[in-house]
Amino acid sequence: MKRAARIASGLLVGLVALALLVVLINRPWFDESLDPELAELRMSKDAPIEDNAFVFAMGFLAEEGRDPRAAGIEIVRVLQLRRDGGDPATLSEQEKVAIRGQPLTLDGLGIKARDITAPSAATKSLGRACLPRFRFDCAQQLIANARSLDPQQPPLAVLLPRYETLLKHAHYVETPAPDPTTPWPPLGPIQELGRLRLAISFQTDPTDVFLDKASQELAFWRVTMRDGQLLGTKLSGLAGIRWTHDFLSTLMRERQLDARDLERMRSFVRPFTPEERDIGAAFLSESRTAMLGGQPYVADDASWLVRLLLQRNATFNQQFRDTIRPLRRRASLDARHYYDQKAYEPLPREFHVTPAMFYNLGGKLGMIPSYWNWQLFPARVHDEDGRITLLLLQAQIEEHPAQDVASLVRTSTLRNPYTGEPMDYDPRERTLEFACLHTAFHPPEPPDRCAVLLGRPAP
Repeated sequence: MKRAARIASGLLVGLVALALLVVLINRPWFDESLDPELAELRMSKDAPIEDNAFVFAMGFLAEEGRDPRAAGIEIVRVLQLRRDGGDPATLSEQEKVAIRGQPLTLDGLGIKARDITAPSAATKSLGRACLPRFRFDCAQQLIANARSLDPQQPPLAVLLPRYETLLKHAHYVETPAPDPTTPWPPLGPIQELGRLRLAISFQTDPTDVFLDKASQELAFWRVTMRDGQLLGTKLSGLAGIRWTHDFLSTLMRERQLDARDLERMRSFVRPFTPEERDIGAAFLSESRTAMLGGQPYVADDASWLVRLLLQRNATFNQQFRDTIRPLRRRASLDARHYYDQKAYEPLPREFHVTPAMFYNLGGKLGMIPSYWNWQLFPARVHDEDGRITLLLLQAQIEEHPAQDVASLVRTSTLRNPYTGEPMDYDPRERTLEFACLHTAFHPPEPPDRCAVLLGRPAP
């Protein structure tokens, strides 16, 4: 009995000693140095103010009568001063109001396209924004709902001219590099305004004018894809591009386009360039944002114990090594190599039971569940690039109305971006389609659909 008590006492002392050792080795003075590539992110230079749409976007919703560009310049100036002074680059609500006044809003218009197939009764009762990644009729809904709008009345009378100015900028570069408290431009309302502009144009403008406006939309959102650093910026760019393509697909279904119209459309509907397609810089930017905030993302909602056993730099390094580097490599691949190398599969999350596991134990445990499903985003870009191919194939079919559609699809050079095989054609549903990879391992309800509708389905 005494021997068992001694053994139990020894085990308890050993466990207490191990716990104290684990706590000790995870004190800040044992932390690693930052990876040189990560450390270099802190040295990023300020972006230019001139011809930078980001600056104009920061002041875009400024109160009527105020200059949005001047407001954006002042916001950026104050943010940079605080960053240079070693403080977070942020503004209070009172400071924002002092610079840009009470922001304009589109909320009172009540014209968002709604998805009537939301998965729950509660969501159905509230309505959910229609997303072209899921449905074919989002542009049609918005066009119908926009009939009641008067672009000569506020807020559209103020915001639409600003939007035209925004589209003319040659660059979109975030400045200063944001920390977690830094305000973003109102890309949501800006996107919505662009959709409304196209919906109104669809109702009131001839085809050539509508195509000009669609061309301007795509050019701007491609700039955000090319120049933007934040992951949210690139995803906003993808959404703006997707909506514009949905309008163009609807245009081909609703109007009889002549050869000149189709050629005009093909002049600006094109696959992504490597610079637009590669979103690897966004993953680096997420690391920069967290570093400027002083804490890894895994510490945000972690328990006190995980935070106690977390080494800040070691966690940054581990996330960079295990997540950022492989995602940057995946993002650099074209669609065929991405598919062939199965880069759409989830990143491995492994925890090896070794003595070394006790160092930065909190960081290792926090990294097991992914903070974001970042591995999904390169596939979303490739899916959208494939939808561009579908749109061009739809235009090819429109240009050859007498040719058998199935035969044209089989022989067309416009093919599945992942496999190189012909696109799938469903003659009854009148759809062209390929299998999306964005939701291959995390299918939502409803799932993404990489498809275009050629016309009304057969009865």
